[in-house]
Amino acid sequence: MQVTNALTRSFWFRRGPGASAILAVSAGAAVLAIVALLYFWFIQGTLLRPYRDSFHNGDISEWSFYGGSWRVNEGILENLSGERGDKAVTGSSRWTDYVVGTDIRLNADPVDWLWGDAGVMLRVTDPSIGVDSYDGYYVGIGSYYRANGSDDSVLLIGRANYAWTWLGAVPLGVPAKRDSWFHLEVLAKGCYFEATARELASGVQARLTYFDHDCAKLSGTVGVRTHGLPTSWRNFTVRRPE
Repeated sequence: MQVTNALTRSFWFRRGPGASAILAVSAGAAVLAIVALLYFWFIQGTLLRPYRDSFHNGDISEWSFYGGSWRVNEGILENLSGERGDKAVTGSSRWTDYVVGTDIRLNADPVDWLWGDAGVMLRVTDPSIGVDSYDGYYVGIGSYYRANGSDDSVLLIGRANYAWTWLGAVPLGVPAKRDSWFHLEVLAKGCYFEATARELASGVQARLTYFDHDCAKLSGTVGVRTHGLPTSWRNFTVRRPE
């Protein structure tokens, strides 16, 4: 009796009538390819395909919310309360390097709160209700209203681990005022971070780069967060770096 090993059996396919070339496909190789795919997808957490939520169908079941008053309205995710530390997260805690993009709009002027900001979170784990109650990074746009009426608007980056560490900021170039849409995009690759914020009406863009020498946080989910201002997001995307 001849015994054939199923994992090494070859299947032969002719490319077409009259073709002399014969393609051998190893079942064992196919199995190994599937195992590798599952490993990178489910174990290592590599982002194999872009993630996109346009919020048009109103389904936000893939998101987890911590504080806030959230709703979807005409393709826009809104936090109506805008309390300090309201957050929503989605994705895999095993995701490592990626680019997060979204349009963001502040729905109140910071004058009402003196300081306010909102943005996106990266490499998030252990989220809960509270201002800095998560482990991860945060990039946002914000504004500080001074008593003399001046306004300092910035693109900022920080690190939270149930305590807040300010990592850096650059001038936004235009006021972060109510009802102005910005396109925010953030790259997280290894220990390097790069962020841009562009006001859609004027095209004015700010760019921030940061290298984290501690580099203790290399994977986690993504999300959005408010810090003192009701805010809207739309066209939320995550993709692999180029």
